[in-house]
Order: sequence, then structure tokens, then C-alpha cells
Amino acid sequence: MDYIPTVIAEAKVNIKVLKSEFLYSVPKLTMMRDVGSEIAFVGRSNSGKSSLINSVCHKKDLARTSKLPGRTRHAVVYELVLADDATKKDITLVDLPGFGFASMSKSEAEECEALIFSYLTARNPLKHIFLLLDIRREPDDREKQIVQIAHKRGIDLFFILTKCDKVPVSGRKPIMKKHIESLKLDPALVFLHSTHDEKFKHELQQVIFKQF
Repeated sequence: MDYIPTVIAEAKVNIKVLKSEFLYSVPKLTMMRDVGSEIAFVGRSNSGKSSLINSVCHKKDLARTSKLPGRTRHAVVYELVLADDATKKDITLVDLPGFGFASMSKSEAEECEALIFSYLTARNPLKHIFLLLDIRREPDDREKQIVQIAHKRGIDLFFILTKCDKVPVSGRKPIMKKHIESLKLDPALVFLHSTHDEKFKHELQQVIFKQF
């Protein structure tokens, strides 16, 4: 597969965050409410999910961040309202627990993974998956399984390489190309992110806005 660099909007629009707030948090899929179409954020512990959500929602403390991996144990649901000059869109974001945290007990890890994969395979309001991976890491079997679930369900999977500031600019595209080829990803749905550069936040806001 030839590498095609990520291209966002042909004509960028000015996206504003009108509202971003916590809705609820649950430990089991059966406890989730139906409040509209959902975008799920999933990835390993310490992949930067909470920081990315705070960035996109333009609210520093909306999602709790921690230097201790594995803090998120529930599915945490947020409301995000985005608008351009003509349209307002109400979007539901779901922050799933991080997986692969070695210091979790076996039962805690099993509960988290059961929630993650039951949600991804069976949740009807789920419309898009944002799979996050630290750009310095390699995908493991769980990331590959998530990609397969998205393909099987016909759900768009956006692959986000986080903490890209940790890698020189010249090294980023080769990493993107490698993952596109190994995971058979749509090149147009692969993005970089860093909380240290505002352009990545605006890019993902554009992406999310266009999905609804």
C-alpha cells in the first residue's frame, strides 16, 4: 500500500466549542444510557486519552489526567457541543478504560477489558472509534483486535498517534506509514496528536465535527 499523507478539510472552517461537560460514569455496559450517537476513545493506559479529550473539548480538567497509568476504570461519558458559522452539533464522547496496565490486579484488568470489548462489539449508538497509541509504542494484539472489530462492524476507526512531540518531525511519517501498512488502516483516518501544539487540537475538532 502506498503511503498517503493525512489530509484534513479542503476548506477549513472555524470550529468553536460551545459546551463540554461530564455526563456520567459506569463500570458496566448494561448501565449506559442512550443519549445519541457516540465516539469512543480507547487505548492503552497512559496513551494520552484524557489529555486528548481535554484538548479537543477545550477544558483543561474535564477528563481527569494522572501520571499513574490505569486511573480510568469506568466508561466515562461527556457531552461536547461544536459549532461552525452555520451549524451546531451535539456529540457524545465515551472515554473507555485504558488496557494493559501491569499493576492492576488480574480481576480488575479482566473487568476493564470486558467493559472495553463488550462496548466495542455490542454498543449500538457507537458510530466511530478513536484508537490511541503512543507514537513510541508498537501495536499489540489488543490494538489489532480493536481494528478488526471496527472493520467487522463497518465502523470508521480513526488511529491517533499521541505524544508525537516525543519524535522528531522527520520520523513521524515513516511511523504512520508503518502502522497504515501493518494494520491495514485507511490513510485518511490516521492522525498525529500532541498537547503541546494547538494545530493538532484544531485538526481533530474538524474531524469530529465532520462525522455528525
